[in-house]
Amino acid sequence: MFFLYWFDTVTGEIAYLAYSFHTNGGGVRFREVIQRHDVGGLILLDYANYKPADADTPLEELEALFLAGALEKLSEIRLENVRVEPKREDPYAP
Repeated sequence: MFFLYWFDTVTGEIAYLAYSFHTNGGGVRFREVIQRHDVGGLILLDYANYKPADADTPLEELEALFLAGALEKLSEIRLENVRVEPKREDPYAP
C-alpha cells in the first residue's frame, strides 16, 4: 500500500490524499478533505472518496483527474459525535 499527500502551501493542512490498495482486486482511491474538526485539540478530517475509471492509474495523476472532474465519487466519510477523553492513567490529565 502506498500513500501520497497534498498539503495546502499557505496553511500546511492536508488538502487531498491518495492511496493504492491490493484487496478485492486492488486499485487506487483519492480523498478530498471536505471538513476539519478540532476535537479536544486533535484535528480530525471528513473526506469525499473518489476512484478513477482505470484502477491502474498512477497516484501522481489523481489530482489532475480530480480537478478535471474525471473521478467518480464513491462516498463521503463523515465523523459525527466524536469525543476525546484522556486516559485515566495519564498523569497529566486533569
